[in-house]
Amino acid sequence: MVSLFKGQLTVLSLLLVIICAFLLYSWIDARVTIDHARQEQEYQSRRINLLENMLQVTGGHLSRSEMILLFKKRFGKDHIIKEDGDKIQVDNILFKFKDDSFEGLEFVD
Repeated sequence: MVSLFKGQLTVLSLLLVIICAFLLYSWIDARVTIDHARQEQEYQSRRINLLENMLQVTGGHLSRSEMILLFKKRFGKDHIIKEDGDKIQVDNILFKFKDDSFEGLEFVD
């Protein structure tokens, strides 16, 4: 009788440990997922703020050469600025030009 009770207690203890481990894993997984989502949201917010600042500064009426000078002056310390032919890339925002006038932009991810 006592050995049967010990066997049930061992199975119950093992089941309790498995349930606790699963709950702990689920909690950690949820925290990591929430943290990644929060980081992505902050990244998107910074990207939108950068784009707003650029559009406020340029007004969309500047030539390519004027925009590159302005971007380097205004955003060169905090952001990566690359030039490639008729394109200017600031972080992951690509400004496209045609005949030295602004044609459009796209996001490079």
